Amino acid sequence: MDDFVKVKKIAQKCLKCKHPTCVKHCPVGNHIPEILSAIEQENIAQAKKLLLETTNASFICAKLCDVQRQCYGHCVLRNTDKGSVAFYEVEAYLAELIQAQDYVCHDNHGQRVAIIGAGLAGISAAIDLAQHGYHVEIFEKREKIGGVITDTLPDFRFSEGAIEKYEILLDTLGVQIHYGKEWGRNLTIEDLDDFLYILFALGAGVSKRNFPSSPFVYDGMEVLRALKQKRILFEHKSVLVIGGGNVAMDVARALKRMNNEVKIVYRRTMDQAPASQIEIAHAKNEGIIMEECLSPVEPIYHKESLMGLLVEQTKLVEEPTKGRKNFQKTGLTSVISADVIVEAIGLEPEYTVLRQLVPALFDEEGWVQSEGVARYKDKTLLVIGDYLLGASSFAQAVASSKQAVKKVVDG
Repeated sequence: MDDFVKVKKIAQKCLKCKHPTCVKHCPVGNHIPEILSAIEQENIAQAKKLLLETTNASFICAKLCDVQRQCYGHCVLRNTDKGSVAFYEVEAYLAELIQAQDYVCHDNHGQRVAIIGAGLAGISAAIDLAQHGYHVEIFEKREKIGGVITDTLPDFRFSEGAIEKYEILLDTLGVQIHYGKEWGRNLTIEDLDDFLYILFALGAGVSKRNFPSSPFVYDGMEVLRALKQKRILFEHKSVLVIGGGNVAMDVARALKRMNNEVKIVYRRTMDQAPASQIEIAHAKNEGIIMEECLSPVEPIYHKESLMGLLVEQTKLVEEPTKGRKNFQKTGLTSVISADVIVEAIGLEPEYTVLRQLVPALFDEEGWVQSEGVARYKDKTLLVIGDYLLGASSFAQAVASSKQAVKKVVDG
């Protein structure tokens, strides 16, 4: 079937709801019914224009968004014979058609913005600000833009072709990128003296850990980074991956491809996990075993070898004020045998340097205050993406960057 015929059939399913719940649950607020109407009318130019009004990240979000928890999962047709409208397929189709000339740009007015970090939030903000006429420069510690997409996301989850499109677009918009520049190491606030605005988009790159690293206990991001670089840390092992997020799923699926026997250990049931249910289904279909309602206690060693992981059984309890069930430990323990343990229990931002620079930006618990905005001498500092939110979805990171752009543009 021709691609346009397919997306037009998708568009024709839309009921054009008066109060569309799909839009309500889209972090960037895409004009979903209006875009689908334009597709029905075969007005591709209008559909692209409407999409670009809310996002420049369709290359990424159409393929990596957790649509079950966002637009698709909240479509009013989801429980009918017709089924939800697959807007993400329409978005992916339009993303392939969008060219640099589709981005409307204002004349450059000379105001300078520095963006630290070239993950999706930083890239998105750079594009928006360049369109608004700002002189934008990105400072990135690695030698390629893309953040976790190019650094750790497995190839089976996403092709880097979209990142190449962003490189072309940023160059077309006149955005300058400085590689090998790491905040707090060889990049300081003094180096950015010529900029009125500084956006911090460093992501949530620090892994949470319960156990110290050893030849038998690894960090999930370390494993993904090694595999991305085509380095095999181990194979033909019995591996326990601890965690229930997308990183845990990525680690487990990647290690399964390295001829390992893989189990995921999670303290709740998988239907309560933060990972996309699609990614969980992929992991199960690939033969990864889910060990549910087990809380890790400690690795068990014998002499110089790992024997396994001591776990404590949990039970789930309702939490009326929370979006998912909580867990309680039961005191019942057991040991799961394993050769290797990989922790993938979450990520958090590293704030040490920024906290020293602008302590007023942080609350008493050490987190960035909700607005993520501070003044430093004559500069405005803005925290965006996962560096503000903690580990979040790609769409939420983009939404955060758009809010920051609005603050810059509105003054």
